[in-house]
Amino acid sequence: MWNRLIEILFALAHPACWLSQGRYSAEWDKELNRLLECDRFIKIDKFNATIGSVRVWIANHPYASFVMEGMNVRPKRMTVYKAHKKLVREYFEQRREAE
Repeated sequence: MWNRLIEILFALAHPACWLSQGRYSAEWDKELNRLLECDRFIKIDKFNATIGSVRVWIANHPYASFVMEGMNVRPKRMTVYKAHKKLVREYFEQRREAE
C-alpha cells in the first residue's frame, strides 16, 4: 500500500510524469524490474539500449522511454525513472572504462 502511495505522490510531484505514450503493461514492468536487478545496460546509443537480451527505446525520456522494441507498452513511471538512473550510471561507467 505504501509503495503505491509513494508512486502516486511521485507522479503528481513530477510534471514530466503527467503524460506518457503507450499503454501500461504490468508484465513488461515486472520483466524490466527483473532485468534492472540482474543485468547491465549494454550497446547504448542515442535511441536504444540493450539490457539482458532485450532492446529498449531510451529516447523521449520520460514520455516514451523504456518501451521494449517492437511493442508499444510501457512500464510504471517509477520503473522508468529507476531504469533511467541505472542507464545513466552505467553509460558513464562504460565511457570511463573505454578511456
